[in-house]
Amino acid sequence: MTYTAGPADGLVPDEIRQGVLMLTEHLWNTQRGGSGLPRKASDSDWSMPVGFTLPNAVREHWATWIREQVA
Repeated sequence: MTYTAGPADGLVPDEIRQGVLMLTEHLWNTQRGGSGLPRKASDSDWSMPVGFTLPNAVREHWATWIREQVA
């Protein structure tokens, strides 16, 4: 028996795909300086807050797919 991850038809739902694209853009932009150039390794005084790793716009796209968890 073999298990293949993902939906049976092999298609990723549009809201998941769009959320991934938005998240990729967000993470890419947070790694760049105000000049649009990549940050240098010496820019150690900057760090991205963890709370902004998953923007609300992405959460909205994924709302039907995210299971709420309580810690």
